[in-house]
Amino acid sequence: ADQALAKKVPAAALRYVLNDTRVSMLNVGVSTTSDIDENIATMTAKTDLTKDDETTLAAYADLLYKSDHVKAMKIS
Repeated sequence: ADQALAKKVPAAALRYVLNDTRVSMLNVGVSTTSDIDENIATMTAKTDLTKDDETTLAAYADLLYKSDHVKAMKIS
């Protein structure tokens, strides 16, 4: 389930940023060549933020906050 969720995050995150009026420029990073194709598909499709996007991002954030990496972070 976590892999399916993680697969949906990049497109949801792009749509989230594209719908934030405070953002005037977006620099998209990629790790693989297939990321380029997926990002182009996202950017050329309907870019409205959906309820599914919001749910995806909230669920992923919840997983991140519970991860050992985040728990180990120190706030000063």
